[in-house]
Amino acid sequence: MLKSMTALDEENRKKRSYTTINIPWALMDRIDAVLEKDDNGYARRSDFIYDCIRRRLRELGTIK
Repeated sequence: MLKSMTALDEENRKKRSYTTINIPWALMDRIDAVLEKDDNGYARRSDFIYDCIRRRLRELGTIK
């Protein structure tokens, strides 16, 4: 389980509207293979990853 945000985390969150994550290269290679197809519907890696996260959050019932 994630720990609650520290004061430093809260301060950093106010300064930026995004965060950075690490993705294993093997997984990134699979994402890039999807993006190489012309009919994938994604312009950038970030678009694909945002969509995947949103879909999973919907499955979990945390967003509609």
